[in-house]
Amino acid sequence: MNIKLIRKTLGMTQVEFASELRISRGSLTDYERGKTAIPPYIIHLIELYVQIHGAEGLFKHNSILLDKKAALEEEIMEINMSDLNQYLITGVRYDEDHKFIVQVHLRAIREEKTFNRGNPMVATRASIMKAIGMGTKMFTALKKVEGTNWTWVKKAEIEIIKLNKVDYIRSEKNDDEKDNLAELPEF
Repeated sequence: MNIKLIRKTLGMTQVEFASELRISRGSLTDYERGKTAIPPYIIHLIELYVQIHGAEGLFKHNSILLDKKAALEEEIMEINMSDLNQYLITGVRYDEDHKFIVQVHLRAIREEKTFNRGNPMVATRASIMKAIGMGTKMFTALKKVEGTNWTWVKKAEIEIIKLNKVDYIRSEKNDDEKDNLAELPEF
C-alpha cells in the first residue's frame, strides 16, 4: 500500500492525514518511508477513510454516508482501543445541558509513564462506556509544564457509577446525576 500516494491523492498534508487516522505524524512518516511496517489496523483505517472520503465531499451532503461514517468511526475506535488496556482522558466535551459527556480526548498508555504526546483519539461516550465495561482502565490526566518540557500526569481512575438506573462516567464519587470528569479542560 502506497500511503504517500493515497495521502497526496486526497490532497492532504502529513499532519492532516495523521490526525484523521489518529496516529502521530512521525508514525505516518515512518510508514510512508517504509521505515516501519504498516500495522493491519492502520491499513484497515486507510481503506475505510478512502471509502468514506474518496468521493470529493459527497459524504458532507449525504445522510446515509454520514451515518456510515459515524458507524465506521466507532469501528475504528474499537480497533484502536483493542490494542492496549490503559488510557488517559485529557479533555472532555459535554452536551449542552452539561449532564452527559459527548466526546473525550483519549491518549494511550504504551507502558507505565509513557503516554501518547501526539494528537489524541476522539472517543464517544458510548465507546468509553463499552471499553470500561470490558475492563479497560482509564484515568484523567492533566498536562504538567516545566520550562519548555511537559508531560501528562495521571490523576483519578474513571469509573461508571449507576444512579437511579442511569450510568454515569465519573472520576469523583458523589450523588450528582451527571457525568463528571471535573478537572479536565473542555474542548
